[in-house]
Amino acid sequence: FLDAFTDEIVEKRISSPESACSGSDLLSIFLRSGASEPAQLSKKFLRDLVINFIIAGRDTTAQALSWMFYELILHPEILSRIQSEIRAVLP
Repeated sequence: FLDAFTDEIVEKRISSPESACSGSDLLSIFLRSGASEPAQLSKKFLRDLVINFIIAGRDTTAQALSWMFYELILHPEILSRIQSEIRAVLP
């Protein structure tokens, strides 16, 4: 699934050079830099790059949430304050 998803992203970006030149995302930056070294920027390289960013984002977010819940369990007084604030702010 991930391979197909990332292949589609790379294909769309390669087939639309104007979006690669105007974008400020990391894939666009890599594509613009490839003008000087096109051999480095194969479709496989770009696909692997996109997968790395997807996985890195998922893992770091999961780790941060796990650590937050662990710390809240260790500090019930903080958890209680957070719950009170949520109840006060949200309906």
